[in-house]
Amino acid sequence: MTTSDHGLADALDAVRDALSQQLRLAKDQIEPGERLDLLPNADSVRLMRAVNALERRFDIELDDTAIRKAETVADLARLVRSELAATGGPR
Repeated sequence: MTTSDHGLADALDAVRDALSQQLRLAKDQIEPGERLDLLPNADSVRLMRAVNALERRFDIELDDTAIRKAETVADLARLVRSELAATGGPR
């Protein structure tokens, strides 16, 4: 596994954790290819709470436009990984 793959795996794990908590789902129910808006219990408020939890966890700020463009769980994980790479990792 490359460093990039490892970073994505870590980001995906964190995204699944945040979504699991906010949507009250088991983590194993959340697959990378699933659309965020079609996850059980998903609504805009719960999804934004998950994003806020990720921002607090990693001390990052995700771009609002990029967040709105993220369609799948994996898209959101790539966004987190990209921001971590740009800022040098969690602060």
